[in-house]
Amino acid sequence: MLKGPSSRAVFAGLTGLLTYLVGGMAIGHLSVGLLTVLVPAAIVVGAVPVAGAGLIAVLCFGAGLSAARGLEGGMLLVPLFLVCLMIAPPAWGAPVDRDTTSYLLWNMVIWGVGGLWAVLVFPPLLRKRMKPVHREPHSRARHDRLHPWSSPCCAP
Repeated sequence: MLKGPSSRAVFAGLTGLLTYLVGGMAIGHLSVGLLTVLVPAAIVVGAVPVAGAGLIAVLCFGAGLSAARGLEGGMLLVPLFLVCLMIAPPAWGAPVDRDTTSYLLWNMVIWGVGGLWAVLVFPPLLRKRMKPVHREPHSRARHDRLHPWSSPCCAP
């Protein structure tokens, strides 16, 4: 069982590492940046169910957009770990109000450093094993074959 916010920085490192492996360096940095910025928002809106559902809806929309580039495997970790923060924010030992500025900033720093550490340390170690990742959009041929009714509706 994970105890405290610093041990949850492992989640941020895991997110950074897996998005680096799936999408490359730029996507790894993007996911760490998103996670760092959205950690305080996820902790605060977790207290209000409607606001939490709205944030997750926006994140799922972003994950759907990333799926068009073939990055759904890595980018889906960002909403997943933010949901964990909404449901059970990290405890500091003593009961802490989840709306205090110091609590939110420390969580943001801990998650940001944990994710950035993984994105900066692991790429040089994995350089010999990794091949460059070049993502291209999915072809429309598969989409037309799977959903012929949606092509006239979604065509630009």
